[in-house]
Amino acid sequence: MILGEKNIDLAEERMKKIEETDRKWKIELQDQKRKEQVEKIRKESWKKLRECDWTQIADEPLSQEEKKEWREYRVYLGNVEYLWQNKQINKLEVMEFEQWKDNKPSFKPVKKRWYI
Repeated sequence: MILGEKNIDLAEERMKKIEETDRKWKIELQDQKRKEQVEKIRKESWKKLRECDWTQIADEPLSQEEKKEWREYRVYLGNVEYLWQNKQINKLEVMEFEQWKDNKPSFKPVKKRWYI
């Protein structure tokens, strides 16, 4: 009888270790997925920054107001990850310029950046 109880205790202990290991793996997997998602967003925002470089050229035929709006959009692009991490935007995504104009998140930039 005592041997049976000891086996049950050992089995329960093993089960707890397996569950703990499983929980750790799930957390690691979630962390990895989050890192991959953030990296994807980072690449996308930098791509969009490069695509709108033309808006900041001095002889580009945009009004001062349009250039200002594009500058603000570029600041947003450089801060997407920060905004999401600090819950200033709900979704980790990079908005297109027109979508951003209709849904401008209000925030203070992390710091002055070279691309604005």
